[in-house]
Amino acid sequence: MTTLVRVNTQALSVTHVAYSIIGIIQAIITELGLGPKYIHENWKALEDGLTTWLEEHSLKTATMEIFTPTDSLVARVDLQISYGSFLDDERQFYSDLTAAKLAARKLGRIAQSCRYRFVVTREYWHTPVSGWSSTTLLSTEGLRRRAVGDLIGSPGIRSDLAIWIR
Repeated sequence: MTTLVRVNTQALSVTHVAYSIIGIIQAIITELGLGPKYIHENWKALEDGLTTWLEEHSLKTATMEIFTPTDSLVARVDLQISYGSFLDDERQFYSDLTAAKLAARKLGRIAQSCRYRFVVTREYWHTPVSGWSSTTLLSTEGLRRRAVGDLIGSPGIRSDLAIWIR
């Protein structure tokens, strides 16, 4: 019986955190006035990748890069993933969209010609997921990192948000 409860809590945590990550990225995209086309076209791959890697605890960071047509990084949003036992956290399941929107405002004006993409870092032993391929994060040279803080949480998985701005 105890194992069944733990497995159900794990499944709920994975689902909550995966959809919260996508929801926070959507909120930031909306706040910045960027089009939703990329996230809608890649929804299945985002959903499958995040849930697979959260389930196996191989997801380390979920990143949204905002860049110019010449691939120069303008801003970046990092969601750092932590695994552990957070059962003592009285909030249990939470996601702070208000803090995400405030963080988006700190990114400043983003030109409408800018594009964005979603990149993850994982443990070397991660399960391959269809729709994902290897890439390299764009250089953060000239940007500075600002920690926003704890944004998403559930029993066993949490995420902190940081932004990279000029």
